[in-house]
Amino acid sequence: IVYWIQDLPSKEDEILAYESDEFLVICRSEGVSIASSTGAGVYCQAERSYTDESDRAIADDQSLMMFAMILMIGYVSVVLSRRDRVESKVSISELKERVVFIDLPAVSFFCVTAAIAVLSVFLVQVTFFAACLGLDGRRIEADRYDMVPCWRREKWNERNEEAEGITSKEMEEMKEGGYDTCVDFTSFLLKPKVAPCLIFLFLLLGSLMGYRGITTIGKGIKISDFLPEGSYVSEYFEKRDLYFGEIDRIEFITTVDVDVGVQEDRAGMDKLMADIEALDQTVGPPDCWYSAFLSHWSADNSGRSIDSAPADDVRASFSSFRSTPLFATRYAGSAVLLPGGGVVSTSKCGSLFYFASHDTDAALLDMDRAREAAGDGAFAFNANYLWMERYRIIDKITISSLLGCMIGVFTISCLFLDYLTAALVVACVVLINVNLLGFMSFWEVRLNVASLVILILSIGFSVDYSAHIAEGYLSHRHRGRGVERAVVLGVKEMGVSVMNGGISTLLAVLMLSVSKSEGFRVLFKMFLGMVVFGLLHGLVFLPSLFLVTKSGGGLGGQRKEGEGEGEGKELEDAENAAL
Repeated sequence: IVYWIQDLPSKEDEILAYESDEFLVICRSEGVSIASSTGAGVYCQAERSYTDESDRAIADDQSLMMFAMILMIGYVSVVLSRRDRVESKVSISELKERVVFIDLPAVSFFCVTAAIAVLSVFLVQVTFFAACLGLDGRRIEADRYDMVPCWRREKWNERNEEAEGITSKEMEEMKEGGYDTCVDFTSFLLKPKVAPCLIFLFLLLGSLMGYRGITTIGKGIKISDFLPEGSYVSEYFEKRDLYFGEIDRIEFITTVDVDVGVQEDRAGMDKLMADIEALDQTVGPPDCWYSAFLSHWSADNSGRSIDSAPADDVRASFSSFRSTPLFATRYAGSAVLLPGGGVVSTSKCGSLFYFASHDTDAALLDMDRAREAAGDGAFAFNANYLWMERYRIIDKITISSLLGCMIGVFTISCLFLDYLTAALVVACVVLINVNLLGFMSFWEVRLNVASLVILILSIGFSVDYSAHIAEGYLSHRHRGRGVERAVVLGVKEMGVSVMNGGISTLLAVLMLSVSKSEGFRVLFKMFLGMVVFGLLHGLVFLPSLFLVTKSGGGLGGQRKEGEGEGEGKELEDAENAAL
């Protein structure tokens, strides 16, 4: 049962209030009453229902997201409190965001906003945060308490050194603690044929996941994706699809003048009606003022053919049709008349049709057929066409967006790394996102605007996992160290930080796994895949690539033969003792 509401711009507030405060309240309360007395169910929704329910889903999850943020901050605080030395790595990872110029305004807006946000955070880090660190350093030098900096503490450092007798060498060894796991792991990579085998396995996994993603990933959205569990809107669509199929209404808007007294104009309307009814997805004849007028003519003229009637008689019959209750109640808002009453300048005809929301490609094909049926003098419209147009080009947009991001990552990486290392970092990022596409298909995450935004976001996060390891590796290659030693020391210095970054990111979205909204659960699924694949490729695949390709060999800064031999010997001895 459909109630049509006269949607006038001057009464917008009244209409919205009626939909939420009166119609839905009455419908839902009557549904409970009917269900309790007869066992039948009543399910309803209004135009604003979807927006209201999606807003409610976001509001319900705000406390969940706040708890997730507190959990992440708590984890980072605990980790930092256990570190004797913390370094600031501000380089490639802070320059990873890109402005993507594509056809979808939502994605472009996100990328612009993300780039501005990253730049703002960077400026805050190098100004306010750096100033705070400087003040805190002065507090430490003055032996003041962290929570009450105006209160000086006793010179516990001197007392502690006298009591404990800790030497500077022992203190440095303590500071180097906590990295044994990374050293043991990278030592495993140095074994013969381990790195090539790992590279082969990662490439094989990427190929399989990429094939799975390309061939099976779905496109589009589900109505329930952005609704809370148990929403009355979800129940309505569930029951509608169960008993009536996915039936919706399509409107055909005529844009040329139709003079009912002219046979050629009537022939054009006859063809439009026939083409609409001939569509495979339509249900029954179209509901149009023109069809109703032909029925009115036949009733008033005892079967007399309208084609043989004078034009003035047809126009007179149309004038009488306009005065009928049927036209006044059903078609008055569907036809715009020119002065004189016999010419319709613009009109609207509708038809019920099956909408294949579960199959985006089939829905796009049906949309194209409806547009072909409309011809040159009309156009077809349905509210679903607004989002279906996106998925006509979603494949092209995804490829162009990701390709543009990769080019941006490579360009920026070349400013800090040599070309080969930059290419290896980009290869890691590509494989991470290829695996993520396959991961999406396994977990039934569809490709749409929301998931595309997360894919673009995952590129930025993926750079973090690879760029820090590459930077640590190259810093030791700059000092003249060999490939194997540079890999071990690079992972030793940056591996724990990268791991903590991945875990903190995962903690930030972990609570979304129990969200009532499918949209937030999709966010958790994609971030889970991004963190897992990112850590694996950054800590395992990229060091293996360094060992095989031996990149960074042409960098400057390597020691010349005979230069600094004494210092180099001491450095080698210290490294051997540490490793």
